[in-house]
Parts: sequence; C-alpha cells; structure tokens
Amino acid sequence: MRTQYPRHVEFIEYPVSGVLKLWHLVLTAVGMSDIPAWTLSIALLVVTVRLILLPFAYRAYRSTRVLVNLRPAMAALDAEYADRFTSADRKELLAKRRELQKAEGYRVRDGCVPALIQLPIFIGLYRLLLQVARPQDLEAASHSGIGALNSTEVSDFLQAEIFGIPLTAYVAMSDERFDFLGTTGSEVLRLALPLCIAAAIFTSANMAYSIYRNWMTLDEDNATARVIFRMMFVLTGIAVSVPLLFGLLGPAPVAILCYWVMNNLWTMVQNVSLHVVLDRQVPYTEEFRTHRRAVGEGRKARRVEAKEAQAGLERRAASRDARISELDYTMNHSALEEVRQSAAAERDALLKEHADDKESVAQVVNREKLEKEKRKARQKEVMQAERAIRAKRRAEQKAAKAAGAEGPESAPTEETTEDTTTEAAGAAIPEGTPTEEVAEGVVEETPAADQQAPTAEPAETTAPAEPAEPSGPSEPDEKPYRGRHRLAE
Repeated sequence: MRTQYPRHVEFIEYPVSGVLKLWHLVLTAVGMSDIPAWTLSIALLVVTVRLILLPFAYRAYRSTRVLVNLRPAMAALDAEYADRFTSADRKELLAKRRELQKAEGYRVRDGCVPALIQLPIFIGLYRLLLQVARPQDLEAASHSGIGALNSTEVSDFLQAEIFGIPLTAYVAMSDERFDFLGTTGSEVLRLALPLCIAAAIFTSANMAYSIYRNWMTLDEDNATARVIFRMMFVLTGIAVSVPLLFGLLGPAPVAILCYWVMNNLWTMVQNVSLHVVLDRQVPYTEEFRTHRRAVGEGRKARRVEAKEAQAGLERRAASRDARISELDYTMNHSALEEVRQSAAAERDALLKEHADDKESVAQVVNREKLEKEKRKARQKEVMQAERAIRAKRRAEQKAAKAAGAEGPESAPTEETTEDTTTEAAGAAIPEGTPTEEVAEGVVEETPAADQQAPTAEPAETTAPAEPAEPSGPSEPDEKPYRGRHRLAE
C-alpha cells in the first residue's frame, strides 16, 4: 500500500510512471512481449529522464564556470570594500557584484533552478521503482495502482525478469519469498554482486572526477570551500559503500540495482562530456589561472611562515629552558643573596620573554583567524553605531511628530493673540501718545510709533486715554479666543 510513503509527494510519481508506461506501450506495439518489455522500459525511462534534465544540468555547469571566471574581479571588489562596513558600502558592493555578474551573463537562477527541477524527478523515479519492485504483499493476487500504472500493469511488472532473475528479488529476501518467485538466494547474489560492484565503480569514478574538477577551481581564500573539499573525500567512501552494503545486505531489489548502474554510468559520462564541451565554449580565463596561482602561492607561503615561526619558537624555548634550569640551580644552591636575586631577576625576564615570543608566534600562526575576528568586531561596532543613529533619528521624528500635532493649536493662538493685543492697544491709544502700558498689558514701542509720535506737552503726554475695549491680554481670561473675525465684530 502507498500509505507508507508521504502522500504530499505522490504527485511526483505520475509523470515518471507516465513515461514508463509510454515506453512499455511503444515496446509492446513493435512486437515485444508484455512482461519482458517492462525490463527494457526501466532503462529507457532512465535515459528519457536524464535527457530531459540534460539542458538544466548544462546551464548549471555553465553558470558555475562563469562564476569561477569572475572570481578575480570579485576578489578585487572584496579587497576594495574590506575596511568599509557601513550599510551604504555593503549595498554599493552588492550592486557592483550584480552589475559584474550581469555583464558576464551570470544568473543566480541558472545554478539553483536546475537542481530544484532535477531533485523532484529523481525522487519520483526512485519512489516509483521502489514501490513497484517492493510491494507490501508480494503474494497478493492483485496490487494497487501506482501513479499512472493501474493494478494490472503493476502485477505484470512484478513478473518481469532480467537474466532469469525477477526484478523484485533481492539478496536479503527470505527463503519463502525466493520459493514464491521461483529462484534462490545464490542465483540472486550472482546477479546482484556484479551490479553492486559496477554501481560502486561508477560512483567512485564520478566522485574522483568531481574532486579533480573542484580542486582545479578551489577557492583557497574561502575556508568553507576548503572544508567542503575535504569532506568530499569522506563522502566518496560513503557513496562507494552504499551500493555494496545496501545492495547486498538491505532490501534493494534487482530493479533498483539496475537503476543505480545505469544512472551512475550516465552521470559519469555526462560530467566528463559537459566539462569537455565547456572547456571549449567557456574556457578558464588567464586572469582566473593567475589569480588561482597567486592565491595558492600566498597560502603556501603563509603555511611555511607559520611552520618556521613555530620551529623557531621551539628552538628558543629549548634554549630558555636550559638557561632557566641553570638559574633555578643557582637560586637553590648559591649562598650569596645578590647572586640569587640576580638569578631570579634574569629568570623572570626569560619567562616574560618566552610569553611575549609565544604571543607573537601565535599572531603569525593565527593571522587569518585574528584578522577575521578583527573585521567582525569592526563590522559589529559600525552596525551598532548605525543602529544608534537610526534610533536617535526615529526618536527625533517621533518628537517632531508629537510637537507637530500640538503646534496647529498652540502656535497660531499665540501669534493671533499677539496681533490682537497690538490691534487692541492701537485702538485704545490716541495718535501721538507714546504710552508704554495699557491696562495690564505691556506694549513695546516700535520704530514706527517713535517716528509718528509728535513732541507734546508733558501734561498731555502723561494723560492716558481710556480704552474703548478691554486690552488684548485680559480678553482670553474672560472668554475663549474665537479668531480675528470676532474682533471685527
């Protein structure tokens, strides 16, 4: 039953099973018998699926080659912006990277989309063969359909054979099932063992070629790339052992073993062929080769420098240890206090010298790590400063927004009140009277009033005129202000 598999990925089985069924119909139409046609349909299914995925694989390989040739220019950009950590500088760096990639025809989706397309198809192909070749109840009279295959077609597939061995048989099968299929464990082993060895050989050859190509384009300055390159050697051993262990000790039907052999052979031939084609169409540039040699030589020189520094430290440490031993003997056996003090001072100086020497050698050995930590610390400081500036700006904007919400009510009122006070004072003071105080409000003298005020008698000057209306400042205390048009009334 298919319920043992995740149901949300069952849709992947339909196109793959449709191709398998189509090839079976074509083979039976040309005169091949029904059951043997399923064996050849598996091989044609693998070929068809890999041919469909070939253009996507080519785009992925080509995209990687273009990106490798762009590495010198990318390294120059990184060196230019190495000490610039602000967000504006980072955005500018990314923009220049995109412009450079666009100019060379590199697109990120060319490296991601092909893998996303290939993965579901591989999963569907493997799931289909696994479910068809390993039904839950092999002895049942009928089997449920899988994808585009109906119950009858699944039953016919279970009867298919290759070199007289059923496609559903595997080495670790029980004797009862061997008897039901009409074969023995030794017969299945004689077919399964060569298939497992062939699958392992093709896998190891493919991994070895991939390691070689990765070594040719390895970025020595990238620690992650170096770690992944080392891990490939471990993965090669695991990939080679999987066909042998799972094929001989696990429930791997002959149909799956045949798929492994054909798929691994195709992958090996495809990798070699595509790289040969790309070596002609998109060869490695001379700039990349020069950059790779320079980076490799620089890293090699740093390793040699670190080894020499460590060796020098060991030699100097041995010399100091011998001298410290002599000084310890002198301190313990000398009867003169001055000699003991001199030996103790020299011993302390040697210990301090050794500590300083060790620290300087550690800086040489761990130069890359220390520089990386220093850049990270500098970048963190810049980011914290930018966050503080943004927080301050947000606080200022918030305060300005709050002041702006209160401004339309308070500011115009004060201005209008001032104008109202001036008008009221002007109506209350007769022309030519330089009065400074009206009622309880203070009105400052202006140059215009000084120019218009004529010379008058002191008695007339000091006699204030009664205001027709209350002064401006006292009016808001009696009733609320309602605008200038109220004053006209």
